[in-house]
Amino acid sequence: MTTPDPAAPKTEKETRYILITECLQNDFFLNPECRLFLQDGSVRPMLVAKGDHDAYNPDLAPRQVAPELLARGPLGLFLQAIMGKRFAGGDEGLLHVINIRDWHTPDDSYDAERRSFGRHCLAGSWGARYLEGLEQYLDPAAPGEDGKASFAEQGKARIYHIHADSVFDFRPRWDEREKGTQAKVHPSELERLLDVLVTGKSADIEELASVLKGETGERSKSQALNTLARNAAGRNAQRTRPRSTSP
Repeated sequence: MTTPDPAAPKTEKETRYILITECLQNDFFLNPECRLFLQDGSVRPMLVAKGDHDAYNPDLAPRQVAPELLARGPLGLFLQAIMGKRFAGGDEGLLHVINIRDWHTPDDSYDAERRSFGRHCLAGSWGARYLEGLEQYLDPAAPGEDGKASFAEQGKARIYHIHADSVFDFRPRWDEREKGTQAKVHPSELERLLDVLVTGKSADIEELASVLKGETGERSKSQALNTLARNAAGRNAQRTRPRSTSP
């Protein structure tokens, strides 16, 4: 499963592995009182093996799935196969995991979304946490006091977190957008992170990891990401710009 594909695009002669997860959170998978709950017909086949379906209890609220069931269920097996050996420092290539997480704070953006979809993934709540029982893969570092997840490096895996407040992941958070102007929307954190991981040099990626592991505040880390992403995107634009030819 982890054998490098010889046909895969390479940067600096090294294949880069990136896994993006989307909203693996309690409100969507375990909370039937949330209007965005995926429903048992979808949740059960993802979380438990076919032979364990009878052990999944749809009468519990919130839903509870035993750790041993999750471990041999499709999603648990997938995360173990992709990340388990890398966490232990195996021979597989370095894996960058980007967990996109729905994360709402009280503001106009959340008020509008709540009117359409109901209350969900409120910052710091149980419903906004990563899927109970699989946190060891999704969030191996201890969360901050505000409940936000932090960058983690374990073995051959690096875990990044995007706390999004929109159904469109490439839209910047509400508090990052310029209000009352027609100015161009700034690149989202997800866009900037992918600019670094996909088009950046190895040195850019190592510098980003060093900054994210540091003790500086969120603003300083965001500024460092801005600089690295802008430089990576600029170099990529120069490489791909068509050369002019003389008549």
